[in-house]
Amino acid sequence: MKIIRRLTAVCLAAFLVCLLCSCSNSNESAEIESKTATTAQPTQATTKPEDTSAQFAHSYDCLDDVEKEIYNKIGRKVNYNFPAPFTINCEATEKQIRTALDGYRNDHPEVFWLLSQYSYYYCGGKTTVYLFFNDNMSYDEFIDAKAEFDKTVDKIVANAPKNASDYELELYANNYIIENCSYNREAAESKELVDNANDAYGALVDGSAVCEGYARAFQLLCTKLGIDCVMVYGINDNVPHAWNCAKISGEWYHVDTTNNDADEYFNVNALLNLNDEQMYAVSELNPFFDEISEEQANDISYNTYVPKCTSTKYNYYRNTFCVISDIEDSDEAVQEIADAALDGEEYAVFLVDDNLNFEDTLYTLTDGTLSMWIDEANKLNDDNPKLNVQGSVNYVDKTRIIALELNYI
Repeated sequence: MKIIRRLTAVCLAAFLVCLLCSCSNSNESAEIESKTATTAQPTQATTKPEDTSAQFAHSYDCLDDVEKEIYNKIGRKVNYNFPAPFTINCEATEKQIRTALDGYRNDHPEVFWLLSQYSYYYCGGKTTVYLFFNDNMSYDEFIDAKAEFDKTVDKIVANAPKNASDYELELYANNYIIENCSYNREAAESKELVDNANDAYGALVDGSAVCEGYARAFQLLCTKLGIDCVMVYGINDNVPHAWNCAKISGEWYHVDTTNNDADEYFNVNALLNLNDEQMYAVSELNPFFDEISEEQANDISYNTYVPKCTSTKYNYYRNTFCVISDIEDSDEAVQEIADAALDGEEYAVFLVDDNLNFEDTLYTLTDGTLSMWIDEANKLNDDNPKLNVQGSVNYVDKTRIIALELNYI
C-alpha cells in the first residue's frame, strides 16, 4: 500500500542567467504520516478550471487563486514528454506549487505520466516551474502507451452494463479492477517508483498496481461512467494507503478497491460503500492541505477534498447478503443458508446490523443458534443437499461480517 512522492529538484545551468534571481528547489522523498482531521470543503466560490477535461474537479475548487493559475498552466503542459516549464507572475510558495500539482493529478487520474516531481525558481518577482514526466519512456513510447491506455479505458467503459444505476456501474468498475489487477508487492516494498504501479496505467494496462494505482484507476472509470469520485489518502494497517469516495445516487460512500481484492470470498468487496464510521474503524484519514505547514508540504500525502459519507443504503454487503438485525427473526437467515447450499456455495455470509452489538451477536450465533438455523435450512431443502449442523464460522469484527462455512454431508 506504499505511496511514494518523488520530489527531485533540478537546477539547470540555464537558470543562472542573473545573479539577482533567487533559486529555490525541492529535493526530498518521504512516506506519509497519519493525522486525523475533519472533512475539508471548498473555501471559496466554485469556478471552472481552464482545462475542462476533468468532469469533476473537487481539488481545483479547494485552491486559492495562485494555485488555480498553476493548476491551469499544468493543464496546458501535460502533453509533453520532457521537462516542461511555465511561469506565473508572482512568487508562489512551495506549498502552493505542491498543492496545485497534487490537485491537478488528483483531478486527472488519466494523466498517468505526470509525476509529483517538480522544480522551481524565482526571478524578477515571478516563479518558473518545471514539471517532470515518466522518464521510463521515450516520446514515441509515450505516444504508444497513451494510445493503448485510451483504447483500454474506452473498451472497459463500452462494456459497462447499459441502462444501469450508479450502484451497478460502480460495482462494474470495482469488479473489473479487482478481477484484472494484482497487488504489486514488489512495488509496495520498494522506496522508489516501480514502473506504473502507482497510477491508473499500471492497474488497467499492466494489471499490476499498489493502492494508489487501484484508487486512480477506480476514480478514472467512475468518472468516465458519470460517477463523481475522488481519491483519499490515509493509513491502513499502519502503512500509507489510498482509497476513494464515490457519489452513488446522491450520497457519498468510501470505496477501497485494494482491500476489496481479497482472497477469501467473504472478504471480497467488504469495503465497498462504507460510511465514515465504518471506514474510519479500519483506516485513518491523513490531514488536509490547509492543516499542514509549509515544511510538511513535501513530507506527507495530504487530502484536498474528502466528502462526508453518512449513508449505508448502497453498502455492498447490505445489498448482497443477509442482514441480521433481529436474531429472533430467523426466517431470512435460514433462507440465506438454504439458498447458499442449493447453489453449492462455500459460505453463507451475514452482515450484523449496527443496532446489534457485534460480539454479543457472534456469541449467541455460535452458541447454538447457527446450528438451529442450519437444521431449519436442511428441512427447507429436504436434506438435498444436507449440511452438517456443526459448521465453522469466520468473522471480521471491523466490518461486522460473519461467514458460516457450509459443510456438506
